[in-house]
Amino acid sequence: MNIFISHLRTVYARTAAFFLIALASILTTAESAPTRLFATTSNSSIYAIDPLSSAATYIGRPGLDLDSIAFDPFGRMIATTSNSSLYSIDSITAAATYIGRPGIDITSIAFDLLGNLFGITSNSSLYSIDLNTSNANYIGRPGIDMISIAFNPFGGMIATTSNSSLFSLDLGTADASYLGRSGIDVTSIAFDPFGVLFATNSNSSLYSIDLISLSATYLGRPGIDINAIAFQKMHVPEPSTLALLALSFVGVINSRRKRACRRAA
Repeated sequence: MNIFISHLRTVYARTAAFFLIALASILTTAESAPTRLFATTSNSSIYAIDPLSSAATYIGRPGLDLDSIAFDPFGRMIATTSNSSLYSIDSITAAATYIGRPGIDITSIAFDLLGNLFGITSNSSLYSIDLNTSNANYIGRPGIDMISIAFNPFGGMIATTSNSSLFSLDLGTADASYLGRSGIDVTSIAFDPFGVLFATNSNSSLYSIDLISLSATYLGRPGIDINAIAFQKMHVPEPSTLALLALSFVGVINSRRKRACRRAA
């Protein structure tokens, strides 16, 4: 009996070790996935931009009149068009897939860390948007002239206004709190996964902005007429991947336990 219990413990230990190694491999792959900055241009082309050199690489042209883009936590690009329709865009081929039309005049969109999509409209109202139904839910109107929003992974939603001021937004009430003014004519903003704020101005130059001092650091000019920017990074594996791995773990445990019991018998 003691031999059987010892063998069963060994089976559990080996299987658990296999599961942990597999999980660590998945998480390491996700965390090491490259961070890329994407931009849409005035002719609705999509480019990848190197944040260090500001070099722009052409991805493609979806054949849509693109306005804004944002990435969900799993790296999927969502775009809005001039008629405020929503599309998912392949970040490798630029192929577009229609999602729906929320019925509001969207000017900028951003995802929070949980994958909830938010958008602002031409009258500077804030909405949450359901990607499954394309329904838009009104949150409120902050009373500022917003032109672009981005989600700070360490500090919530940030908006920039037509006079290049920065505000933090309460996603429950749409209340705006003034942060300051960066000193550049900001046209679009985006946060990288480390909480660094990037911005473009009216001549499509790229800047980083310090959220404490609000000083802007010039990074370069990609040489394209930028409309909007957004960062892509895989933060975590998709829930379905983790679920399948967990089910596999349970299945292997049960299989080995039954095999051990048969041997003991």
